Amino acid sequence: MDAASNVIVQMNALDVIKTYRVPELQALLEYARLSRQGNKSELFQRCKLLISSNLTPQLLNKINQINLARISSSRPSHSPQAPPRNFSTQQSVVLTPTSSIDNLPLPQQIQYVNLPFYEKIRTIECINMPVDKK
Repeated sequence: MDAASNVIVQMNALDVIKTYRVPELQALLEYARLSRQGNKSELFQRCKLLISSNLTPQLLNKINQINLARISSSRPSHSPQAPPRNFSTQQSVVLTPTSSIDNLPLPQQIQYVNLPFYEKIRTIECINMPVDKK
C-alpha cells in the first residue's frame, strides 16, 4: 500500500471511530492490548494514536467488525409484546410545510400507536386549544 492510500485509509478509520461509544472504543483498545481506562476523549485519543501509528489489516478488520456490530444492533426490531403492524394498508396524512391547518384530521380520526422505545407517563388532552391560522 502506498503512502497516499495509507493516509486515506487512516482518515477513513478515524472517521469511523469518531462515532464510536465508550464500549466500542474500549473493545478496540482491548484488541490492541492497550489500557481501556479513561473517559471517552482519552479513549478516543488513544485509538487515534493507535490508528495513526500502527494501522494493520488486522486492526482495520477489527474496526470493521465493531462497526458492523454497531449497525446491526442499532437497527430497529419489533417489540415482543406488540405484533408487527402493516402500515401500508392504513390511511395516513402527510403534511407539507405549506399545508393549511384546515387539512388536519379530526381528533377522532387520529390513531395512536404504542411505541416500544419510550414509557408513557401520562396523557395530556387539549380541548378547544386556540390556534393561530397565520
